[in-house]
Amino acid sequence: MRTECYCLNCMKSIRDEGCMGEMLLVDDVLCAKCRYELKYYPHKIKIGKMKVFGMYRYCDLCRELLIQYKEYKDEALGVVFLYPHIDMLRRRYKDYYLVAIPSNFKSFLERGFRHVETLFSPLGLPFLDILQNSSDRQQKNLPLAERKNIFQYLHLQNNVDLTDKKLLLVDDILTTGSTLNAAYSLLENKCKKVECLVVAYNERYLSDFQKKLYGLTH
Repeated sequence: MRTECYCLNCMKSIRDEGCMGEMLLVDDVLCAKCRYELKYYPHKIKIGKMKVFGMYRYCDLCRELLIQYKEYKDEALGVVFLYPHIDMLRRRYKDYYLVAIPSNFKSFLERGFRHVETLFSPLGLPFLDILQNSSDRQQKNLPLAERKNIFQYLHLQNNVDLTDKKLLLVDDILTTGSTLNAAYSLLENKCKKVECLVVAYNERYLSDFQKKLYGLTH
């Protein structure tokens, strides 16, 4: 993969950061300092029958970059999250089809691009466009009670044969888990296997021991 010359976050030269080995062998789109601050903490989360693999804690730089990417339409930032982990994720999810949690149509028009698909496109896995979101409001603007009833807005396309397929359900952020769980429920009995992958997860999914381990408690 091509090495970018400048960090996509701080715009400093990537080769000016880190030790000599990192400067010679670096293959990233962030400098060593920004990559460290992004806080990659892989975590397995269980919600009901659904198992989710989360990559980053949704805090600090991770939150800032996702907001810049989604709300300010900085599409170039889409690559920063998966970049160093692409080979690992390709091996882990070989032979899977990607199914993205869909935005409502209004959000898609405002952004001008499908933000979840863009985040996971570096994996090179085929996408299945089989879920639709009929809500006319962004999830972040929905009251908690409506978020829990998000299943009424998610729909699976009719006449889709998923019998022999392994699906990887992907989203940007795991907050309440309501949307991801609703999508999982639509798919789990219609395909061979479903796994879930999110870029970031809320720290509420960490145990007290993990929070202490990561220095999140005082």
